Amino acid sequence: MLLLRCALLILTLACPAIARDYFVAPRGDDSADGLTPATALKTLASATPRLRPGDALRLQRGGVWSETLRLTVSGEPKRPIRVVAYGGGEPPTIDGGGKLDIGIDASASYLSIDGLRVTGAAAPDRGAITVWAHDDISGVSIEHCDIVDNAGRGIWIAGEAGRQVGWVFVHHNTIDRNAGCGFLATKLNVGWIVDNNLAGNCGKTVDPWQAAIRVWSADVRQLYIANNRIDNGLHGLERGAGMGVHIDETGDGVCVVGNDIRHCDASGIEIENTRGVLARDNVIFDVDTGIFVYRAGHSHRIEHNTVVARSLGIVLQGWLAHGVDAGPETRVDGELLTGNTVTANVAVADRWASLKLVGGGERLEGPHANIVADNALGGERPELVELGNRHFDTYSSDPALKIAKNFAISPPFLDRATGKLTLPSDWAPYGARQFPR
Repeated sequence: MLLLRCALLILTLACPAIARDYFVAPRGDDSADGLTPATALKTLASATPRLRPGDALRLQRGGVWSETLRLTVSGEPKRPIRVVAYGGGEPPTIDGGGKLDIGIDASASYLSIDGLRVTGAAAPDRGAITVWAHDDISGVSIEHCDIVDNAGRGIWIAGEAGRQVGWVFVHHNTIDRNAGCGFLATKLNVGWIVDNNLAGNCGKTVDPWQAAIRVWSADVRQLYIANNRIDNGLHGLERGAGMGVHIDETGDGVCVVGNDIRHCDASGIEIENTRGVLARDNVIFDVDTGIFVYRAGHSHRIEHNTVVARSLGIVLQGWLAHGVDAGPETRVDGELLTGNTVTANVAVADRWASLKLVGGGERLEGPHANIVADNALGGERPELVELGNRHFDTYSSDPALKIAKNFAISPPFLDRATGKLTLPSDWAPYGARQFPR
């Protein structure tokens, strides 16, 4: 008998708890066990306290809940807690109705949220889906969700001072018509923001600076922003309120690759007061400024992008903001812009220069020089390049420019109705590899 009891104890300790599926439906019953569709629970609040690592919360398709989904219990690395849909019909919907601050509170680790619709969240300074680190959290994925028509941000990742959010995967979501940023992160160490559609965001000035995708602070690093389609729409907001992608004072390892960015009030991509950003193979069309490296910037690589902008094409502009909001500009050997590479891009601008290098951007010789070479540039104005306080219409006429092998594009190569840009075959190395899409 003693041996039997010992054996049972060993088996109990060795075997993980059995994962359960909990079903929730608008016509469910909170007094039921929730373990089958026939015994589904009614409210989200009755279901979430039951969740344990490996469990799944299954919401009935076509169902609508006017309550916040609060996920505060963590899964485990190989046993995440999953929130998914079941049945047929429209995605299960969390509708704040303008009364709930947020739709989903994901403040735990190893969570997977897949296939939900979140709308009507009311708080302008929060996210319809909020990932908040009260303690360090990791392993959150948000996929195949519709995050639409919210009064604030679409997805917001942030947390308490000294806490961090790591390993986040945001994939294949539709993030539309949110008043603020579509995606905003101020804490994120290792993340993927890929294959999302973001349209009509930044419709109101919710934040002082906002973009379809914005990452801000040194607590953001090792982030891959790729293959997203961004179409903010033109809302007539002031400069800075409607960017495509904004990288602001981040840590190292941020990559912006293969995105399609269109119709923005401000810059397509703005890289501000940071270092080591890779912007490559992006298509940027009908924006105010195409790619704007601003304030201080070091060791950025701006490569193989195609830009068609209303005002300016590609800009390197050092500027002292005197510590506005986020702190002093970072210098290298006293310089604001060093070691940046701008190569193999296509840039067309309507109003001003296709290439603007000022405030240290024009520093093209000596230690930590910027490298600007092998770009194809064009526009309506003859002064294609602004270099310090000088303007130039060609590159070969002034050897002092130290800008090698840049070419001028004639505007007939551009179909402005469609944004399609056709380059001669010998210019194939220039611009985004995927262009036109």
